[in-house]
Amino acid sequence: MATATTSVGKVTSTTDSRFAFDVLRHHGPVLVDFHATWCRTCQLLEPVLDELARSWADEIRIVSVDVERHPGATRRHHVRSIPTLVLFDKGVEQDRLVDVIRRQRIDDWLHEHLGHSSDPSNGPRVRRSHVHHLE
Repeated sequence: MATATTSVGKVTSTTDSRFAFDVLRHHGPVLVDFHATWCRTCQLLEPVLDELARSWADEIRIVSVDVERHPGATRRHHVRSIPTLVLFDKGVEQDRLVDVIRRQRIDDWLHEHLGHSSDPSNGPRVRRSHVHHLE
């Protein structure tokens, strides 16, 4: 997989060695998708993230991490289930969603954290019916 770039409107992937540069040192918000290629729920999330990358292109970078190929970032950020989405801003974790694949839920969550108006009835909820535990 390629490493993260400044590609606007695309999900890019990163490695253990580039995680700090691609995510933690990035000047704006970064949504990190921790996933595995064998995870069916992760596969279902992939096109959702592609859509989000296009619609949020001017506001957020979306980066993916394969937990099997890059276990260092996975361990350092205490990811225990996949898929896990972690929102960082200026290198600091803001929040995370586990096993959420609905675009509307992720959109609402991003609006909530990035200061946009959103429906307050869509508070933090995590659906965990298909969580794959890494431990």
